[in-house]
Amino acid sequence: MGSLQHLAPRRTSDRISLTTLAGTVDERRYVCPEPLGRRLRQLFEADDSRLLLLSGVGGSGKSAALREAARRGERAGYHVLTLDGRQLVAAGPRLEEVFADLPDGDLLVLVDEVGHLGARAHALGRILATLPGSTRVVTAASDYPHDWLPSELEPLVTPLRMPALDAQLSHQVLRNHGVDNGCARSAISTWSCGLPLALVLGA
Repeated sequence: MGSLQHLAPRRTSDRISLTTLAGTVDERRYVCPEPLGRRLRQLFEADDSRLLLLSGVGGSGKSAALREAARRGERAGYHVLTLDGRQLVAAGPRLEEVFADLPDGDLLVLVDEVGHLGARAHALGRILATLPGSTRVVTAASDYPHDWLPSELEPLVTPLRMPALDAQLSHQVLRNHGVDNGCARSAISTWSCGLPLALVLGA
């Protein structure tokens, strides 16, 4: 005979995937620099801004900024297409296939590590130029390939070099990651030089 097992009711949180949980934690911990917040508002609200090009050294928060852009885009009703130049190169798909069969409605395209595409970045730029006028694009790279975007898109482009976080924002990042000791926050903030990744690792 089988045995009767008494199982406790599953909590709602048990039905949340790890990916969803990770996104929730990331959003709660994230501190958006004011220049980035201003550029994102401009991207979604202004008529003459369609492409936001993020740059900066490693650890300056470019990938985290793309995740913040995705959250804002989803809240605004955009379908979000997230791409990574490293994965595109490794997988080797034709860029035309990646952009095939896009859904109807407003589209937000996020592309991390554009520099890893090399010469294929020019093909990406040509494809972006053919997307509907309502499309928003945010890209990130330490260094962009020269002239990778068609010149006709230049009036719609806004560049932003990711800024280092000031002391106040650095302390907020550390508090959000559970560093409650003020002396510890000051020490980490000093040697991190305002780089978000260094702050997170220090926490």
